[in-house]
Amino acid sequence: MTCLGILDTSHLLSLPAMYGMDEMQQLAVHYSINEDTLQQEWISLLDDIGLLPPEERRLASLVQMLHGQKHGLLGLGSQYPMLKRLSSIAMVIPLSTAGVESVFALKTYQDRPQE
Repeated sequence: MTCLGILDTSHLLSLPAMYGMDEMQQLAVHYSINEDTLQQEWISLLDDIGLLPPEERRLASLVQMLHGQKHGLLGLGSQYPMLKRLSSIAMVIPLSTAGVESVFALKTYQDRPQE
């Protein structure tokens, strides 16, 4: 689901107000999470990470923060349980199928009848 990409804010120099609220609403519906609570968590997290440099706001860094493994920010996962869940989901869902498609195309090419 492309909305999970909103969790990676490293492409932004600063975090605009209300950034990603539509995506959070879609994620809440898709994963059966309370919309208001998820949006409150998101707004609060954006405040917490807003001063970090962009390279420290990548998805992998967010997962480390939420799981208590970065910046000594222990307990962020308990403060943001729904975002912790979404970030874990985002880490296991492939962002691209290009690798699989390349292998499939190569296999299809190799299996075609020789003329």
